[in-house]
Amino acid sequence: MCLVSELNIFRRLKLFTQVPTGAHLTDKSVSYVQTEKIVVSFPQKMPYHIDGELFFDSKFEISLLPKSLQVIYNANGNHYFNV
Repeated sequence: MCLVSELNIFRRLKLFTQVPTGAHLTDKSVSYVQTEKIVVSFPQKMPYHIDGELFFDSKFEISLLPKSLQVIYNANGNHYFNV
């Protein structure tokens, strides 16, 4: 999980261009931690979307489910990240 300090639009764009190479992880404005679950709370209900439906809540529990998503891709294809 990456937590990014509040940045102006130009710093955000610059940081975003570093994501494909992982260079953003060494930026002072980025905190990176590996975790299986995070909980985010807000003082008031916030909007979120699931499958096109709009909901509101003030607490979000987000968990990683290892090996729960099968990704199929063409290893010989033309990829943006060149991995």
